Amino acid sequence: MMRHTRLSFLLSFAFVLPLAGCNDDGNAEAADTETTSNMTGDGDGDPTGDGDGDPTGDGDPTGDGDPTGDGDAFCAHQCSSDADCLVGGMDVSLTCQDSFCTGESSGCTDNAECVALLSGWATACTSGGGECDATAQVCVQVGDGGACATPPGEFFACDSVPGWAELEVPDIDGNNVTVCGNPNAECSDEGFCFSPCQSDDDCASEAYPVCDTTSGLCGCGSDADCATIGQPHLSVCNAGVCGCGEDQQCVDGNAGDVCTTDGFCGCSGDAACANVPNTFDGGMISCVSG
Repeated sequence: MMRHTRLSFLLSFAFVLPLAGCNDDGNAEAADTETTSNMTGDGDGDPTGDGDGDPTGDGDPTGDGDPTGDGDAFCAHQCSSDADCLVGGMDVSLTCQDSFCTGESSGCTDNAECVALLSGWATACTSGGGECDATAQVCVQVGDGGACATPPGEFFACDSVPGWAELEVPDIDGNNVTVCGNPNAECSDEGFCFSPCQSDDDCASEAYPVCDTTSGLCGCGSDADCATIGQPHLSVCNAGVCGCGEDQQCVDGNAGDVCTTDGFCGCSGDAACANVPNTFDGGMISCVSG
């Protein structure tokens, strides 16, 4: 499958049928940012921050455009024009290409990007610009520019945020400074940022409380874990990911009518997708081969 066609399918699938996952986000008010910690990939199990167990945010945990990897069919949004890709009247930077709402991929390329992202170094700054002064932050080097980072202080300890520690990095002028950040953040082979879990303590989601120390991902350990999600098509723990165990669970969850051998809900035809919600303003939900 061609790259842009694969991405199109993923984006459409993501808006229509998200999978389940974990979220153990930690908030640092001093940094005014949210950090993530992992499941299938980000340190909180969901780099997209939506708690859906899909680290890439594309509805495809395997990252190959086919959630089950065996060519099964799934309910996905199909468009005929760019207008079909609006969401609530808003342009979400997607266009209709080959019947799928498609956007440009913007994944990470190296670990340094992810350290900055999962450390909350988001506000751009310049040497002497004063952009970080109002939040008592410092301007550190990030890529070809600078970003505001939170230093430890009398009223804020770096380790008060899960996964964070004190880091010594160069500021925008090349001088070493100590700031708070996530030193373990990584860019996965699929191009998403995550912070590998070290133990079950790093997996705060009820649905995904078990750390696989080999992969660094949090997952479910039993069906009881998945039951906390409260969705029939996400009630069975399949190799660490919540999904289905039988066809009826997909029907009851309005997610199709076929439970694949890998535990993902698929479809036997367009009629099986009739009750799947369409979050786009136009187009339709159809049964599409992966």
